[in-house]
Amino acid sequence: METFETIKNFLIEENKFSKAVVFFTASALIFIILSAIKSTLRMRLKKAAKNNKKIKRITSFIAETHYMLIFAISFEIASNLITLSKTEEMIINTFVIASVFLELASIAGKSLNLIFSKIHQGKKYKSSETFFNIIIVLSKTAIYSAGLIIILSNLGFKVSTLVTSLGITSIAFAFAFQNILSDLFSSFTIYVDKPFVQNDFIRFDDVAGTIIKIGIRSTRILSLNGEEIILSNNQLTNKTVRNYTKMKKRRVLLSHSVCYDTEISKLEKIPIEIKKIIESHKDTEYSRSNLKELSDYSIIFETEYFISSPDYAYFMEINEQINLEIMKYFKSKKIEFAYPTQNINIRK
Repeated sequence: METFETIKNFLIEENKFSKAVVFFTASALIFIILSAIKSTLRMRLKKAAKNNKKIKRITSFIAETHYMLIFAISFEIASNLITLSKTEEMIINTFVIASVFLELASIAGKSLNLIFSKIHQGKKYKSSETFFNIIIVLSKTAIYSAGLIIILSNLGFKVSTLVTSLGITSIAFAFAFQNILSDLFSSFTIYVDKPFVQNDFIRFDDVAGTIIKIGIRSTRILSLNGEEIILSNNQLTNKTVRNYTKMKKRRVLLSHSVCYDTEISKLEKIPIEIKKIIESHKDTEYSRSNLKELSDYSIIFETEYFISSPDYAYFMEINEQINLEIMKYFKSKKIEFAYPTQNINIRK
């Protein structure tokens, strides 16, 4: 009986060894074939991708395919050639699932990087880059988490309890870090909607300044008097923000008050001369100049024009030049500006 049991155990072990040899030999052959197909396909696409960006991207994705995934596919195909035990099938399936999700995470990272580079077209924005890196990390974490849950389920664990626990933990986390999450969501809103970007000149409440950095949690603004103002993104998105940099042109409304004793002929020429002064400047658009009102102490002229530039400093420079030229014209024609006066008669 002992001899029979020994022979039986030997045959079982021999069968296991033979099965393992067949499995790994078949896996190796399949791996070599798949690797050869990958290399051939990559070479052919590389030749065809000289002037085609889409084919170049496909070639890049194929070239960067992890060999771990090819091994996993080889094992999966080889497992169908022989009869495996449940434990062996479970081990191979776990390896295949892990390989697939690792590859998915890699593809997600490459795809998001491609989207990022397309959006900015080679330009570098540190705040946006930081934000995109966080998006990539969160995406990969989500894929890894999904893969881990499937692997645990495949190994026989009850994942429903784990998912429930994770859900409760997530709710508690959200309550504990609601301010931080609000700022992160606001950062996402700023990035997608782009109400302003770095170096834009903005105004809100009684604050005016240039944006020097848009971070994940806060935005830094350099005010006109040189102060650095740090404001949380959640606070900033809830304010009415005026972005002067996005203005294609700026409106200027001038008002000139002249004395009543000015000659009619001179009054008639004021709108004509103001128009000439405005149109003599580059990036200006004349709209109108009219005698608006006869007030108690002066004749009021109102002039409207536009300066086609988002640059606030340039806008102020042009506006200053036009005002000085109008003053020079008035002085040359002896037209006096009016100001409120009051006559007081003193009786002796």
